[in-house]
Amino acid sequence: MNNNLTNEREKLKSVIDTKCCPDQWNKVGNSCYFTSTSQETWYDSKRVCEKDNAHLVIISSKEEQKYLTTFGLRIWIGLTDEETEEDWKWVNGEPVTKPFWRDNQPDNYQRNEHCAELAGRSGNSLKNWNDLDCKRKLHFTCEKVLP
Repeated sequence: MNNNLTNEREKLKSVIDTKCCPDQWNKVGNSCYFTSTSQETWYDSKRVCEKDNAHLVIISSKEEQKYLTTFGLRIWIGLTDEETEEDWKWVNGEPVTKPFWRDNQPDNYQRNEHCAELAGRSGNSLKNWNDLDCKRKLHFTCEKVLP
């Protein structure tokens, strides 16, 4: 009897763990999000997310874009053209299908702007991505997609 209950408890715990977010993460739709209180470079932000079995946020819808803008922060997102200039790809290797760039962005203004930020304080929540030097320190948002 005890073995059966133990096995059932472990099965339920496994289901809960895959459907719920860790502490300090917010569940929205099928994803969990964590926004840092510290500021890091894009590379360090990516590493922090990966340590938590997550990735820098990949924005795939207007709703997700609007949600992230509500934080009111400048945050790193998982978008870079470091591999090939002007070929922006998400950290999972996928190309951008729904861009939310500010007007006249990306512009590679300083010749080394290969990472993307979401500037949450700009006026238009659907046009607030900007390219920056990856070594700048910003807040960042990690994402875990639930199964």
